[in-house]
Amino acid sequence: MNDPIGDMLTRIRNAQMRGKSTFSTPASKLRACVLDVLSDEGYIRGYEKTTSTDGHGAIEISLKYFDGVPVIKELKRISCLLYTSPSPRD
Repeated sequence: MNDPIGDMLTRIRNAQMRGKSTFSTPASKLRACVLDVLSDEGYIRGYEKTTSTDGHGAIEISLKYFDGVPVIKELKRISCLLYTSPSPRD
C-alpha cells in the first residue's frame, strides 16, 4: 500500500456514509499517531489495537456522531512536499 493514511481516511468516510459506529483498518504506528490526534481533538470516540482474523495487527476505530450526524464533516488528504536548497560547498 502506497498511502496508508489516505486509505484510512477513505475507510473513515466509507464507514460514516454507511452509518457504522466502528470499523477496522490494518495497524501501523503512523495510523495510530493520526488516530491519537483525531481522538484528542474529539473527532472520534477512540480506537483499540486488535488482531484481525488472519492474524495481522488491526485497529478498531469507534466513530463519533452527534444527533445521528457524523462529527467529521469532511476529510481530505493533503500532500505536502518540502523542497530544500542544497547546502553551499565549502
